[in-house]
Amino acid sequence: MRYEFAHKITGDWSFEEQKVISDTISFISNPIAGDPVTEIGRYLSKVTGVKYLLIGKFVSPENEKVETICFFSQGQQLANITYNLKNTPCYHVFQQHVCYYPYGVQEEFPEDADLVIMGVNSYMGAALKNYTGESIGLIVLLNDSTIENPSMLEYLLTLVSPTLERELVAGLSA
Repeated sequence: MRYEFAHKITGDWSFEEQKVISDTISFISNPIAGDPVTEIGRYLSKVTGVKYLLIGKFVSPENEKVETICFFSQGQQLANITYNLKNTPCYHVFQQHVCYYPYGVQEEFPEDADLVIMGVNSYMGAALKNYTGESIGLIVLLNDSTIENPSMLEYLLTLVSPTLERELVAGLSA
């Protein structure tokens, strides 16, 4: 099962959702101390409550791998990893921009052993793009139970994406 988009009209957000949106806008609108990508990852890991969150960049020249820039498990930073895109849900993000698997992602991608090792059942990922629209990285939410409120989380990813994209582009040209 793949989810593309499920938008809400601005007035449809609950009070709690509006608060999270407002806090996120405030967070990314102010100077971010330290490494902005890691701090955004840390923030989203806490706000979303997912088991795992990663932000990564596609490795050139073939973009066959992802190298994480930050990787969190329940708010705790983990060591960065590099993994192959082939036979993973992240490959679909690379191609299609946003993918959401509310459940059964292990069954959809039986060759992705990391999903089994991490106990992942639900997946949401969004591509990060450069100025020409080329996918250069991704942000991924992974959970052991269904990731709830996908439209809200997709909106949060949309809010932070420009900052992440700017940082990735700057890092790639450095």
